[in-house]
Amino acid sequence: MKTSLRLPVSAEILIPHAPPMRWVERLLQFDGEKGEAASHRLSENPLFSDTAVLPLFVMAELIAQAYAAMKGYQDLSAGLPVRKGFLVGIRRIRIFEFVYGTRTFLIRVRPAGALGGFYMAEGEVTLDGRCVAGGSVKVWIPGDAQDVSFQ
Repeated sequence: MKTSLRLPVSAEILIPHAPPMRWVERLLQFDGEKGEAASHRLSENPLFSDTAVLPLFVMAELIAQAYAAMKGYQDLSAGLPVRKGFLVGIRRIRIFEFVYGTRTFLIRVRPAGALGGFYMAEGEVTLDGRCVAGGSVKVWIPGDAQDVSFQ
């Protein structure tokens, strides 16, 4: 049964992550192709310090979780359960400005390719309209892997 969702939607129902590992707070926009999500204030997370610059992997994980929120939105809208995915690759993540986790970030993401259960997503992390990081991530969703056979 299809579920009718209204944006913005809490990431709590869209991705399998739980605090403190859920860093995306909500999916703000999604047009069936690209979307925007908002992060938590990461300085409120016990894994981060409000006096230290956020490391590179945080930006990659924010892009991956924003993409996961879009996939979760698609799944729930189609009447499917939210599936688990795994960040398996980080490609060309660039930091344009070093930032602290004291603010909420806006993450823009779009699909960049798919093969079997593997998906590429490109994204950018913005703060006050400025792109502070961007790049590509690869996500594996195990239930989708039956499309491809390896011999």
